[in-house]
Amino acid sequence: MKKGSNILLYLGILAMIVLLAYGAYNYWQKSSLSKASVVLADQYAQLNAEVKKYENDRILEVVNAKQAVAEFRSEYIYWSKIVEILQNTLPKKGKRDLVEILSYSGSSTKDIEVSIQTRPESVNPYFDVADVIESFDLSDNFVDGFVASISSSTDMEGNEVLSFSYSGAFEEADNSAESAPVSR
Repeated sequence: MKKGSNILLYLGILAMIVLLAYGAYNYWQKSSLSKASVVLADQYAQLNAEVKKYENDRILEVVNAKQAVAEFRSEYIYWSKIVEILQNTLPKKGKRDLVEILSYSGSSTKDIEVSIQTRPESVNPYFDVADVIESFDLSDNFVDGFVASISSSTDMEGNEVLSFSYSGAFEEADNSAESAPVSR
């Protein structure tokens, strides 16, 4: 029986070695998995932080873009409104403007220059020019008005026509819709 018990002993020792090797292998695998899990958790946290930073940067960009758009809108000049106010400022003779506007010119600082001429059928075009200048001076919307010169010419029928340029600056007035033109 000695021989049979030696085989069992060797088999037992071999089984023990196999179990110890398998246990060591499992322990090593668990340790490796634990280390890999910690590395992956760190990478996940790092990527999550990068995503949050990216989202915050995008939110900041959107906020800055909205602020820029709001600033641009606040500085936007509505020239059609200015031209409408300008036309309402001109004195009228009946339902018609006392003078004709030949051209408009404006700048980003709301400086404006208007080329104007009197109508050929005007009885006294010099008074018409004076009325136009007075209407701009009385307006709350136009400041620093200046007329450098007035030129005189005659049309084909011999009527005197005066041409001049009005230079000034547009200023938004609280009652801009209620510009009171001078009437004759």
